[in-house]
Amino acid sequence: MVTMQRTSTPIPLSLVSPDISTSGEDDIMEPIPAALSFPSGFSERGWTGGRQYEQYSREMSPEGYDDYHPASFIGLLSIVAKRRVKIPLKQPDYTPFTIILTGEPAMSAKTYTRNCINYVLDAAQLGWMYDNSISTPEKLVHDMAGAIPVEYGNGKWNEKQRADFEKQLAFSGQRALNVGEYGQFMKDVLKESGPMAGYHGLLLQMDDNKPTYTRKTLSRSEETVYDPNITIVGDMTVGNVRIMASKEAELWSSGYWSRVTPIVPPPLWWVDKAVGLGELHPPQPLVSSLIAWHKRLGIPDCSIERIIETGKKGEEIVTDRYQVTRQGLPAQSVTFGAGTYEAYVRYRSAIKRLATEVIPEKDLRASYIRLAVKALRCAALLASFDNNGRIELWHWAKAQELAEDWRRSLHELYRQVNNPSLGVSLDEHILTVLKSFDCPASAGDLQRRTRLLKNAKSKIIREHLMQLQRDGLVSLVRDKKAEKWALVSGVQAKKESLPDTDDFNEDDMGM
Repeated sequence: MVTMQRTSTPIPLSLVSPDISTSGEDDIMEPIPAALSFPSGFSERGWTGGRQYEQYSREMSPEGYDDYHPASFIGLLSIVAKRRVKIPLKQPDYTPFTIILTGEPAMSAKTYTRNCINYVLDAAQLGWMYDNSISTPEKLVHDMAGAIPVEYGNGKWNEKQRADFEKQLAFSGQRALNVGEYGQFMKDVLKESGPMAGYHGLLLQMDDNKPTYTRKTLSRSEETVYDPNITIVGDMTVGNVRIMASKEAELWSSGYWSRVTPIVPPPLWWVDKAVGLGELHPPQPLVSSLIAWHKRLGIPDCSIERIIETGKKGEEIVTDRYQVTRQGLPAQSVTFGAGTYEAYVRYRSAIKRLATEVIPEKDLRASYIRLAVKALRCAALLASFDNNGRIELWHWAKAQELAEDWRRSLHELYRQVNNPSLGVSLDEHILTVLKSFDCPASAGDLQRRTRLLKNAKSKIIREHLMQLQRDGLVSLVRDKKAEKWALVSGVQAKKESLPDTDDFNEDDMGM
């Protein structure tokens, strides 16, 4: 049992749920002390906008994993906040997030769920805040420093593109990236000599919320980003990060994974619920609230003027360079209602004690310790959005609930990557079954070999095979009749799931 340090202003006893117990073992993680929990439903008072978003997201993506929807709403708030929500600690903090919807291909509707963020932003005419393209880290820093692209003045952009860029330029140092295939993105980042390698250090530093970020290059001398902030919402498969998130992998020791919030369903999680008929628009109250919040946080004035030089004969020469005049980024500090800061301190102490004294997975310690920071950022966003920046206990209660969901997802990711005996993924079943064939096999061949694959949709099996191909684990072999697949030479399925006999059948798989 974890013992807690007392604070000078504890959570009022009337708000502590009397029926929550920490007795017994959790299936994945050690629970926090019961004294930190809140009554059922108490947090809903701080979730008005979240409730509207969740209802919309669940209708748009009914097969999306349950925890994707609230996490996406926090990602949406982080995108719009753009470092304008300030947490007044001794070292001020802000509200960037890296939220990655994680799951097996086609099983949990990652992309469908994430797309809801785009639809809501577009409805609020804030789509320019969410960048769907990924550039090199050098190009990203160049743009964040306020560079004017050639397309702005050469007539290739239409009026809307120019208008969106001008809005974005006012917030040039604050970016939000929409990263599909985040696992592949990270593979590219970890190639030391590759063009994306600089993202590793860049993203670590951006999450620290320092006042400036300066980069010196031979071609551009020195570039400074003011009030740097990067929010990422993306998706990935467990198989794509199997090496990067394995035990004692570099990304754990560097602190990178501690800054990422993966949302991970249990193994083989799925629901069968088709999208309904009829076009569905984002709820207008939510859209209106986002627009009002964006304006309330403050929009810095920004102007662009083409530089005009004087020639030798006194004539005016219009250049292809621009002068940008931009106000400083406004920031609104949140305030703490009765007992909220103390609730944060108590949760922080509990999580830190679990990290240092209880959990056996040393790789997860940094992620645990940063969890309280994520919860505080979450509470600040909720309070700024619907309560003029005053964090009340119900905002904190919701933030703590979400943080605990994210802690569970962290353990789920770690065990799916490192301990397939607790839940072998569909990828592992496919690899194991594929190994049982002496020659390339089609998706139909795989389905006929085991009961588990027989019950899966052919489309899903093919999507998994295509993802395994992208991961470099299988190769596609085409003949005149069908697509067939084979293990790449040297690749093996997890040892725990491989049959030891050539006489392979369902019983060998334990099905």
